[in-house]
This record gives sequence, structure tokens and C-alpha cells, in this order.
Amino acid sequence: MGFSVVAAAAMLGVAIFICIEVITGSVFPTVEDVDLSYATLADRKIDIYQTNVNITSVTTTVYGLNYNHSINITNDGSTTLDISKCMILINGTNYQFNCTVDYLYPAKYALFNVTNLPGAGDKTAKFVTENGIEDYYTYTI
Repeated sequence: MGFSVVAAAAMLGVAIFICIEVITGSVFPTVEDVDLSYATLADRKIDIYQTNVNITSVTTTVYGLNYNHSINITNDGSTTLDISKCMILINGTNYQFNCTVDYLYPAKYALFNVTNLPGAGDKTAKFVTENGIEDYYTYTI
């Protein structure tokens, strides 16, 4: 009778040890990942609060039967913007553009060129940054 109690206690001890190992092996990395996600979210919120852009002017020139659009954008925020991660939409359509700089630094401006767009009339340009901040500008050709 004495040996079976010791054997049962040993088996329970090993089983508890294995359970603790499995739980800590899966819970701690998950908690760490959630913590990292919240830190990333906080950084994104700060970037959003510190980002502000302004389309100051849009000029158009005739290009055959179509038009070239030159869009002047100023970074009024305190976040440096990567131009390759930004978008320009004209009347809701995303267009490829050329820019005079690779990064738009705070308190600086850049000229964005969208070439060979068809149609005249009322247009709305929308500039969207990598973190979702946007500005609109309405003009007529």
C-alpha cells in the first residue's frame, strides 16, 4: 500500500509538471504577442494624430486630347511621409503618379504629377497617406 501511494503521487507530480509546461509554453508567447500588438497600435495612433496634409493647388496642362495634373501637397504634420506608400485618387480612381521627392518631410511640400488623364469638367483630387490621413481638393478643367 505504501508503494502505490508514492507511485500515484509521482505520476500526478509528473502530470502537473507537463501541464504547467504546456500552459506556460503557449500562454506566455501569446501574452507577449498581444503586448506587442498594443504597442504597435499605440504607435499608429500617435502617427495618425501627428499627420496632417494639405493639397494647396492643382494645375492642369493639355497633353494631346488629355490633361496632365500637377498637385502641390504640403505636409503640415510632424510625421515624415513615405511617398511610395501614399495614393492619389482623382474622381475616386487611383492613379499612378510621379513625385519630386521620395519622402515628404514636415513643413515641406512636394509636387505630384499625374499624366495623361482624360476628361474635362469638375474634378476632385484626394491624397491619402500610409496611415489613412487624407485631404480633398475640388477644381474644374
